[in-house]
Amino acid sequence: MSARVVSAVIESVHGTNPGPASGITYTLRINTESGPMLLADVRPHNARPGDGDAIDIRAASPGTYVIGVQEGQYFMFTIIEHEDSAPCP
Repeated sequence: MSARVVSAVIESVHGTNPGPASGITYTLRINTESGPMLLADVRPHNARPGDGDAIDIRAASPGTYVIGVQEGQYFMFTIIEHEDSAPCP
């Protein structure tokens, strides 16, 4: 089976936002050949800004489209997050 490009939209963001990167997860609605499906508890696998939890992260917003790759039952998506630029209390 070969990899194919798939599109998805962020349905919801879970965890403290902005907050520690380790606590932010996503639910994605993926458009598959057999119709839309929800993929819950998606955690970015790549290095996040600030080396994990050293700084707070602002999650991508619900409604944001993301592009990914599907190979068999595995998915990989690009979700862009940003450092939280709010001043510390």
